[in-house]
Amino acid sequence: MKRKTTNLLFAIVTPALLGLRYVLSPINELVLKPLSFRLAKRDQKKFEREIQLKIPFLFSEYSSRFLPERADLRAVTATIDVGTFLLSFNRWRNEISGYIRAKDADLGVTLSEFLDAINAPFYLRGKSDSLETWDEIMKPILPHLVEICSSGQFSERKEFLRELKRRIEKSV
Repeated sequence: MKRKTTNLLFAIVTPALLGLRYVLSPINELVLKPLSFRLAKRDQKKFEREIQLKIPFLFSEYSSRFLPERADLRAVTATIDVGTFLLSFNRWRNEISGYIRAKDADLGVTLSEFLDAINAPFYLRGKSDSLETWDEIMKPILPHLVEICSSGQFSERKEFLRELKRRIEKSV
């Protein structure tokens, strides 16, 4: 008897809930989805301002600019055109990841790969999700990056990192 009552209850409630979904779904599309995209765009602009404040030399010394990004509801993304290469930053749940890639390359280099290639000090490796770390690491190395990426021959990541390491060691 108890099983029949449960089945009857489900048979009555299920169509009512599906009908409610049919009514509320267009309201969600009309009201909440545009609001979510506006909030995502606002978060993206806020993230771009934070990057400009934490890594100011990119914009003052290298005339870098942000590339337009599609608003993503899951993560905040900012891509910076530094002339010969691109820097991309992603923030998801307060974790920042960054990528460097030459404009003509298909794949980028993550910050951890970059730190390994240049033999960065150990204390910087632990804070790799901080924009201040990027500022501290990139400032002395940026001229080498610009020079390497301007040659246009580094589409392979390992080759790019090997050449970067060679030039940094040569200058030190």
